[in-house]
Amino acid sequence: MMMAFATGDDTHSSDHCMDQMKDMSQNRDIRNMRNMAEKQRRDKLNGYINDLANTVPLVTMSAKRLDKTSVLRLSAAYLRLNKTALSLKKRKSKKSCHHSSATTSDHQLWRPNKFRFNHLRALIESVEGFIVVTTGLGKIIYVSHSVENFLGHQNIEMIGYSLTSFLHPNDVDLVQTQIQTAHQQVSKGSQTSDKISFQCRLREKNQPRSEVITYQMVQVS
Repeated sequence: MMMAFATGDDTHSSDHCMDQMKDMSQNRDIRNMRNMAEKQRRDKLNGYINDLANTVPLVTMSAKRLDKTSVLRLSAAYLRLNKTALSLKKRKSKKSCHHSSATTSDHQLWRPNKFRFNHLRALIESVEGFIVVTTGLGKIIYVSHSVENFLGHQNIEMIGYSLTSFLHPNDVDLVQTQIQTAHQQVSKGSQTSDKISFQCRLREKNQPRSEVITYQMVQVS
């Protein structure tokens, strides 16, 4: 008959197992806390993005559903458009002779007082071309809808990106110089910059399943 015998102290082994189980439980709790914190962060971010999607005109007017990255890109462009040196200038004006306190009123630097926004919209639509507005660093903050008729891009596909991403590589230096010159003139307080006129090549939207990049020569003025 074969018999097996075990010797030694079982107490030490039991304590070791208990310590391991305790460590595993603590690690699981820490992991659960991290996962919960990450979920709360994602939920908060998604809530902010949903608020932007329901507030920012560039997003709400989009005909197609936009992903989160596009919502953030267009929202940033919208903020730049409203904060740029060409947007709103605040100055003090008195309400009336009955009120001595001064209030802030907004006046468009680039828009003559006799023009209303619907006049500007009609003017843009009547132009035989398209309009692009950039910051001094070349970030696109506005593109007229008519760009699609010439380059194939929807305006929301360009807004928020750098203009250089649509330029022919050989035209980048030329365009950047022109933009910086105009920006410097406006930054010095001039309401209008000297007229600029040059040509450059802008990238057209690729045809489906086509890897060929094509450019169209445009006149900028």
